[in-house]
Amino acid sequence: MVIGSMKRLLVGGVAVTLAVGLAACGGGGDSGGGAQSVSEVTLYSDNPQWKDGFEKVSVDLKKLTGGTGITPLSIPSTSSYEQVIRSSITTPKTADIVKWWQGYRLQDLARTGSLTDLTEVWDEAEKKGWVNPGLKDQFTYKGKVYGLPLSQSNWVVYYNKKLFAQLGLTPPKTWDEFLAACEKLKGAGAAPLWTGQTDGWTSFIPFEEFLSKSDPQFYQDVTSGKASYTDEKAKKALAVWKEMIDKGYTSKTDIKFLDTPAQLKAGKLAMIPLGTWFNGTLSGAGLKPGEDYGAFLWPSINPSAPKSVIVESGVFAIPSAAPHKDAAIKVMKSWMDPAVQATWTEFLGDTSANPTVISKDPVLAEIAAEVKAMNPTLLTRYWEASPPALVEGNVQDLGKFMLKPEEADSVLADMQKRAETEWAAWRKAGG
Repeated sequence: MVIGSMKRLLVGGVAVTLAVGLAACGGGGDSGGGAQSVSEVTLYSDNPQWKDGFEKVSVDLKKLTGGTGITPLSIPSTSSYEQVIRSSITTPKTADIVKWWQGYRLQDLARTGSLTDLTEVWDEAEKKGWVNPGLKDQFTYKGKVYGLPLSQSNWVVYYNKKLFAQLGLTPPKTWDEFLAACEKLKGAGAAPLWTGQTDGWTSFIPFEEFLSKSDPQFYQDVTSGKASYTDEKAKKALAVWKEMIDKGYTSKTDIKFLDTPAQLKAGKLAMIPLGTWFNGTLSGAGLKPGEDYGAFLWPSINPSAPKSVIVESGVFAIPSAAPHKDAAIKVMKSWMDPAVQATWTEFLGDTSANPTVISKDPVLAEIAAEVKAMNPTLLTRYWEASPPALVEGNVQDLGKFMLKPEEADSVLADMQKRAETEWAAWRKAGG
């Protein structure tokens, strides 16, 4: 109880400090052509580890914008970050650019009128071939674009390349090959597939993949409120997951997300399903891309289903009340420029949403080429694919399923009940 109270005080203190920091950066505007005199616009995120990357791209941006770069401000606590953004975004004390999440999380801000319409910026980038048009819907609310992609993280399965080679395995192209690999890896004493529950949010990973790789259209329908979680297709997805658990193809649920690189390196874990943003984490843990680990796209469970890939990107948006809005828009017009994206994605260790920018990393380059050749349906990650309150509640239910997979039907019933409530609330609020 004392620890909980201390945590709340610390979080509150950080939020207050950052609010003060934003206030110090606020004030002023771009009216009357003032954008030309702004040398830096503030960019706010929950990623302090990106400070060096932001400073590097700021140099590129200044060259392209005629002198305007970015000053990064950040907070490591996502919950505190969200609190500060939501409380300040409608005031002149907000930052000029804010990092957010795509899909319904972006719509949740856009529907309040607190974000700037960036449709012209997106369309200009698309005409130049600087952004994947298949991503547009994830940044759109009621026909208008309200953000630009931070990256294009394709969700893949990372694997221990040396362990696969020792067992004579190659990246599976079909679901039968995937299951056969799991059986062989289990026999060798490795946990075939990481599926953690301890971190909370990670509980949705198997669900989104097993559902979308069975029927991508149904995945889109259920996440948009057009289909029911109690449908037979959802039940079959959980049945696949339960079979994986029953056969010992999944890891213990208490393996934390941040512990997976060491476990992969040691050969205790064979495969980790995550976005390509995880590439930098693996290489930072001392694993060599293309040598110690590789990655492959999830094979379809239903061979006749259209090919699909879960995509996550993150968003840079401009508050309507941004103190230097014109300058921020000018920066965003250069954000997707190949020179900026090359610098940014090299630092980030991820794939660019600009298809002309090819990563030097062998794992990322191979995945990007495979995605391009496949031309799959790009699906929004589950975390952003439905109203936030619905997703967060359902993720808790999926965590319970991981502990008691025999209760699949009751879990799906609870998820559907929540879906009916939250979709009604979303629509009532004008969503």
